[in-house]
Amino acid sequence: MNQAYTKYLGIPFKHRGRDFNGVDCYGLLVLYFKTELGIDLPDFWYEVDWSKRGKNIISDNYPDIAKRVDKPQKNDIVLFNIGLGCPVVNHAGIVVEPPNKILQAMRVKVVLNNLESPVLKKHFDGYYRLCLA
Repeated sequence: MNQAYTKYLGIPFKHRGRDFNGVDCYGLLVLYFKTELGIDLPDFWYEVDWSKRGKNIISDNYPDIAKRVDKPQKNDIVLFNIGLGCPVVNHAGIVVEPPNKILQAMRVKVVLNNLESPVLKKHFDGYYRLCLA
């Protein structure tokens, strides 16, 4: 596995982290898109349990950041509702090997996962392509 994305694997989880010392799921997007594509994603402040307040990570903060697409390409965003008690999108990952391999920051570290996993399928919201490029 000599893909460029492997440098992100194992980055520790850190709430509001934005660098190789630690990231959360949105922080991984910020770091990845800046490092790999030179794109500065908009940033915003959020609490640890922000999604319990009914906020959607993309549409409630920056609705023009990405558009929903049916078929994923490399560098598309994958959004999930991981069921924290409210029906909003509250987790994100990045497609690194279409259609199924994604990077995501879990509560311990950044991992490579497969969207064919029954757990991920259950919480899948959709694919989104950046409108900022």
